[in-house]
Amino acid sequence: MIKDAVRKIIEADSEITDALATYQFADGAALKPAVFVTPEFPEDIKYPAILIDIVSGSSWGCRGNRGADTLVDVSVYDQKRFNNEALEALAENIWKALDRANIDAYLLTEGYECWGCQAAYPRMNNDEDGYPGFVISVRMTITEVD
Repeated sequence: MIKDAVRKIIEADSEITDALATYQFADGAALKPAVFVTPEFPEDIKYPAILIDIVSGSSWGCRGNRGADTLVDVSVYDQKRFNNEALEALAENIWKALDRANIDAYLLTEGYECWGCQAAYPRMNNDEDGYPGFVISVRMTITEVD
């Protein structure tokens, strides 16, 4: 639910999706921007691509409603190359789209609302195979809607 909401915000921004590679997902639909909510990228992926994962969270209760504080990492990786300027610009655009994003439109259909969505500025996070990458950590507080 939360990862899908973050994915929808990213996919709604054409400046981001125009900079991404495309991928043929298993649903058989046309090629879509390479934004994944799976634990890992598929082996046949092209870059740049985004991976969304929930890295931590804590639950709480308030007046009979459930809620949670969550931390979602949005990682963007590109091909191995010497110049990371385009990747850094893409990471900054992702940060701008997610920081203070109105995520309620995507969560209300699931019966939740967001009390705040804050994205941290992108930090470099190259993977173990040498692919250049950036991570944008997004903190959200969500609660059930009565």
